[in-house]
Amino acid sequence: AAVGKRVLLIDFDPQGNATTGLGIDKTKFKNNIYNALVEGVNLKDITKATAVPNLFVLPASVDLSAAEIELDQMEEREFILKQHINTVAKDYDYVFIDCPPSLGLLTINALGAADSILIPVPEAVTVIVVGPVSPDVHVSVPPVYVPTQSVTSQVATTTSSSSLQDKNPTKSRAKKLNFN
Repeated sequence: AAVGKRVLLIDFDPQGNATTGLGIDKTKFKNNIYNALVEGVNLKDITKATAVPNLFVLPASVDLSAAEIELDQMEEREFILKQHINTVAKDYDYVFIDCPPSLGLLTINALGAADSILIPVPEAVTVIVVGPVSPDVHVSVPPVYVPTQSVTSQVATTTSSSSLQDKNPTKSRAKKLNFN
């Protein structure tokens, strides 16, 4: 968004931290991503602009936690989010889906809608998971739900002050942990 690309962030976690993290009060809206999934509300009707130009969010609420139960009875339930995204994809350069930290039906929907996967990991863990990660992802999720994906990147979400001063923090950390 900062370089002029139109970005849609779908907050697909019932905690709604992506929504509130962008300064949006999720309690002020009648409809959110839950209403799109379960009631068929159009994504264009619930998309909210943020304070960042070109960055839009589909807000979440705690109601989304009930969606897993309600989606369980629907046909093609693993691809409902993908069907919704397809209706607005042409309006954005990038669509990001913030997933819950569990492998339930919401995450499977997100994986089924994704072209690639970006995995946020704490810096200390990046040393352990550097390298091919996609086999681990595909072991957990039946391939029928994620037919076109690859793990695009792993992103360190936290850093220590010592790693900021180090020119090669991953190599340094690997030496400290005896990974060489």
